[in-house]
Amino acid sequence: MTHLSSPANPWGKPFTSKRYIHPPQAENIVTMWPNSMIMIGEIPPENPQHHYEHPKYGMFWGVCTEDSAALVFTLKRESDLRFRQRENPNYQNYTWSHELMPAENTKYHTRPDGIPVHSFSKDMDAVTFREEAFCDNKRVPTAYIKVTVENSFGFEEKIELSGLVRRGKEFLFTGCNEPDGYDGYHPTRERFLDAEKFEYKNGILADGRYKLYLDKKADFAFDGENDFTVALTLAPYEKKTFTFAFTRSDELPKGYTAARGECIAFWRSELSKAENIPDMKGVKPLFYNFLAQMLQMFARPHDRDYTIMRQGATQRYHWPEAVEMVRALCHIGGYEDYVDAGLAHYFGELQQKDGEDKGRIFYTHVPWNTRTSTALSMFAAAARCNSALFDKYLDSAMLAFGYCERERAKSKSIEGIIPGLMPPGICSDHHISKAQQWMGTDCGTLSCYSEFVSLLKAYNSKYLKETEEAYLEYFSVVKGIFEKFATEQRDSQFLYLPRDPKNIPEIEAELNKDPFGYVYPYVILEVGAAGYGTSDAEKLLHTYSHGGQSKNCLIWPCYRSTTGTGRTWYTTSAELHLFRYYEKIGNKTEQKKLIDALLKYNVTTEYLQPERIDDHNAYIAPWMPNASGNGRLLQMLFAYYGAKKIN
Repeated sequence: MTHLSSPANPWGKPFTSKRYIHPPQAENIVTMWPNSMIMIGEIPPENPQHHYEHPKYGMFWGVCTEDSAALVFTLKRESDLRFRQRENPNYQNYTWSHELMPAENTKYHTRPDGIPVHSFSKDMDAVTFREEAFCDNKRVPTAYIKVTVENSFGFEEKIELSGLVRRGKEFLFTGCNEPDGYDGYHPTRERFLDAEKFEYKNGILADGRYKLYLDKKADFAFDGENDFTVALTLAPYEKKTFTFAFTRSDELPKGYTAARGECIAFWRSELSKAENIPDMKGVKPLFYNFLAQMLQMFARPHDRDYTIMRQGATQRYHWPEAVEMVRALCHIGGYEDYVDAGLAHYFGELQQKDGEDKGRIFYTHVPWNTRTSTALSMFAAAARCNSALFDKYLDSAMLAFGYCERERAKSKSIEGIIPGLMPPGICSDHHISKAQQWMGTDCGTLSCYSEFVSLLKAYNSKYLKETEEAYLEYFSVVKGIFEKFATEQRDSQFLYLPRDPKNIPEIEAELNKDPFGYVYPYVILEVGAAGYGTSDAEKLLHTYSHGGQSKNCLIWPCYRSTTGTGRTWYTTSAELHLFRYYEKIGNKTEQKKLIDALLKYNVTTEYLQPERIDDHNAYIAPWMPNASGNGRLLQMLFAYYGAKKIN
């Protein structure tokens, strides 16, 4: 197993912080955590996240408005090791008290077929703790959990298996003051106890919304320290197993074995729909695990009929990066119903059909200028694979295109900005709205135009002429800006591109605070504004891979490492843009380097990807799982290795 990144051994793999167990189209996010926690989060219909301050734990961002529920198991062993642990640092990873078990002391078990029946084990010296969990295939899913405690030593052991089950804000359970782990997860018993306690009645712990069904065979006790406890006396090498069901559903849970069989049968059927796989040796485990994670991102908000395409982690947003999942699923084939459901939301609930902003696709929490044009790219990918989707959404796509063109036209009448580009606006999470971010907003939109025009050409559409003319005119504006800066820096070995085409120092200083901005030069390369294989393109590539801006073939350092040494790398996004540039010039050697780097450093042993990695700290790997990253890497694998039919 490849080592995890650490200050002593940098540039290893990230640690898998959590795993999904919910089915597709669920209105709950159900996660399994390496400290033994099962957490059920809600997907509300509107305003899914907000900011607030907690008197004990400080300011929080992005916490779901609906409370989550969580179950965590603890162990206590009566032996002298418990006392020696306090004095000997070698035992600090073993928790024999009723604190939470450490996340680090975990060995995951991963199914090569991708089916999310997940499990792990913890070797706690003389005791082994194992946990397996999965969900049924319901919109409001039930999580089934099996816990095994084994005496792995040659002496009798007295052990207490206990659990806490609570309802409250997610930060109380994860120990992180934002939803996606940018600060790392630090769950503690204290935080758990600050959440709402469940009540016991007739073998069930419940709080009026959630229920935990306890194993009927176990003699559980209920005391003030824990929500349930069972005392075990285990003979040498003896093990005891307990099963639980955790849910918001009013349906009675099935037996563990029967439910597990149904879960596996459902996922086998769902994953067998895949028609194509990258023609790469040994890719199956990665492929099927990536595919299952992408399907799990399709979610139904509570009490709503539409489907959102989540990007990953525990967020409830539907980010524009969902386009990467759509593209990947279209390469794979067989999932048109998922893609259709996602497009229906974009061109349905999110698109304005009349008024001044007719055609706009807008989402309050992610108000990027490229939101509408991204839908053109989704539509182009989907309709290439399915002509029914072309007919179904073409009118809506043209409304979106019309909105983008009206926005561009506004810049002609606004004094002091560049005509032909989008007006000033927000381009990324760094909400600067006073700049024309031509590399982000306009090159991003231009790329979507290119895909849209290519689709219309394939269908010989009546809209081809007007869209192609708009694309060519738009391209000439962007190319002209690039050539201006290239000419000004002709005598330099570097070619730096300002974020705003006016290159006003005060605006540039503000824009350069955005850590996400360094991907944009690679978008310039992808869309061809610098040409393909030209001296200017190579000069640009040299500039933005120089001086620590690229290492081990990862190419976007956005922060210093949390350890103070090394960097935090934003992964898959810039790599995909550069991969497409290399594809245009036929440089397969460099394409392979990008793929190999992502597989080596960004994919965990359990086939999950984070949004970014810290090259010196395996536990800083936020946005995990990140299905847009799955989509990007799968696109690269299909482009480089080609596709082969599965059946």
